[in-house]
Parts: sequence; C-alpha cells; structure tokens
Amino acid sequence: MSAAIRRRRTVRRHKQPDVLAELHAAADRSVRHPAFRRRPGWPAGHNALAFAFALAGDHAAAKEQFTAVGDLVTDWPWCYLGDESTAFAEMRKVSLKYG
Repeated sequence: MSAAIRRRRTVRRHKQPDVLAELHAAADRSVRHPAFRRRPGWPAGHNALAFAFALAGDHAAAKEQFTAVGDLVTDWPWCYLGDESTAFAEMRKVSLKYG
C-alpha cells in the first residue's frame, strides 16, 4: 500500500466523530489537565495532538497545541508526512489561519 493511500485512510479515520472525541478526551487527560507540567520531553504530547487534530481538520484544537509548543517540533509524528520541520510548519500555518 502506498504512503498516499495510508495517509488518506489516516485522515479519514481522524475525521470520524468518535475518534475526534477520543482525541479531545486524551488531550483533557494529558496536556490540558490542570496537573500537567512541562518536564523533559513535554513537547512530544503537544506535537502528537497537534498532528492528530490537524489531520482531523479541528483547526481550533490544533492551534491550541501549536501555540503551546511554539517552534519545538519533534521528529515523530511529523516524519509520516515527509520532512518533519516542513510538515510541522505547513500544518501549523493552516491551523493558525483557520483555528
């Protein structure tokens, strides 16, 4: 299966209401939780959620994560879209514009 097909399937799955609800619940239990503290490796959670919300088209939720993480891009999960820094920057630009 080609990378393009896998990417389309992933996007389609992330846009399902139950999956999006699970993503919001995960954010509420982690990076949005009042007890969340920035410890070593903290950008990973924000990057993962920014990626997932952006794929789902929830630009407001993605914007929240991109704003929290600033320019601290992690290799994963952006590596799935090619160059990590480029993918991060492009998805952040869209989310900040439409979120």
